[in-house]
Amino acid sequence: MNGLSVVLPVYRNAEALAALHARLIRVLEAEAAGFELIFVDDACPAGSGAVLDELAHQDERVRIIRHERNQGQRLAVWHGLEAARGGIVIAMDADLQDPPEAIRCYWENCALAAQARSSRDGAARTRAACAWPLRDSIGTFCKL
Repeated sequence: MNGLSVVLPVYRNAEALAALHARLIRVLEAEAAGFELIFVDDACPAGSGAVLDELAHQDERVRIIRHERNQGQRLAVWHGLEAARGGIVIAMDADLQDPPEAIRCYWENCALAAQARSSRDGAARTRAACAWPLRDSIGTFCKL
């Protein structure tokens, strides 16, 4: 897995963020040559911002996008997709509903969910974005 971006919309997830980060790092360091974690703070009033600041301070692969007001999960994911640098982008929940350990299996079996076309510095490129297609059936093809 080269050039992977993981987009994580954050709203009222402060208690799960450190564990999520640790699990993602454990999985991605073993599987990905290069990766970034994009946390989108959707103007969470519950202290998630301070936890994200600490994670970013400890890990240069952590990027934070901050919304000034709550815009909802869909726009948080969209803004993360726009900011992603990886050729493959996986969007997942930040509350550990989606097991980070399934990323490798999911990536291998991923259905193309969307393509985002962006233009940076005059160069257009297409990026594949994956979303958990059938959360309840992940266990069918991923042994965790």
